[in-house]
Amino acid sequence: MQTGQISANQNFNTMVNINEKNTKKEILDAYLSAKETIIRLEKEAEEATIEKKNVPVLIQDKVTVCIPFVAEFAQANELQLALRGWEKHFKEDFNVVIIGNRLPWMSKELDVIECKRIGDNPPVDVANKMLLAIDSELVTEKFIWANDDQYLVSPSILADFETLKCTGQLEGANFGSSLYQRNKKKTYELLKKAGKSTWDYSSHTPFVFEKEKLKELIVHFKMTEEAYLIATMYFNWVFNGFVPYNAESRAALLNDNLKVGVYRANADFDLLKNLIPGKKIVNNSERGWTDQFAQILNDLFPEKCRFEK
Repeated sequence: MQTGQISANQNFNTMVNINEKNTKKEILDAYLSAKETIIRLEKEAEEATIEKKNVPVLIQDKVTVCIPFVAEFAQANELQLALRGWEKHFKEDFNVVIIGNRLPWMSKELDVIECKRIGDNPPVDVANKMLLAIDSELVTEKFIWANDDQYLVSPSILADFETLKCTGQLEGANFGSSLYQRNKKKTYELLKKAGKSTWDYSSHTPFVFEKEKLKELIVHFKMTEEAYLIATMYFNWVFNGFVPYNAESRAALLNDNLKVGVYRANADFDLLKNLIPGKKIVNNSERGWTDQFAQILNDLFPEKCRFEK
């Protein structure tokens, strides 16, 4: 028992022992002493409550941007341009972790979890890299998963990437015979059997994942052995029943502020230049990387950032 509590009990005991034989002065003194103690204890309790309310909840005040990187598949300086975009336009306190290969131009500001590519089916390799990110103290509990061919072109915050974005429904899709399409069909069949939503979340934009939820899914479905489209699995599973924004419609391209992509060599670069100022992200496919496209990006990001030597 603390000193204040002992003192309080003594004063209350004094009050209890007061009876008709005590003088008025003794009664008044005992009453005032007890009242003073009560007021003091009430004040201490109130201050303790306020202090407790002011204790900050453990919130994440920093976020990690994870970028998987396989040097042998890199096109020119895509990764450097992507890093310059994050440095210039991402308005959060953040660090970047590359998962894959470290190259000589990377500075000490850039954390790298070095690992070799596994398998010939990309989602299997991605799942392995995600587990490395999840197990690393370098990576925050809630983190962004981006690619080296995604470039921020205007101010952005975490919420921009947390918004659910799809490219349509897997339901009723005509799946092709390519490896990617086979992976997509397999993902759809699993989601359908589990009674989950079947949105196609392959929006080619940065994703926001939570470590525990992502790891549970990867481990449960053995995604380092079985190839599923991980983002599509995760967001349909974790946000089952939610209706995401369709980021691939023609209306979205012309009217929203999200992204513009270059997926073919003969793209309309005049339209691209006109759209970039009103977008947050520019991305490209392997076929979309051309000298003309590269020049546009290098003009946007001509200077090195803190992640480069």
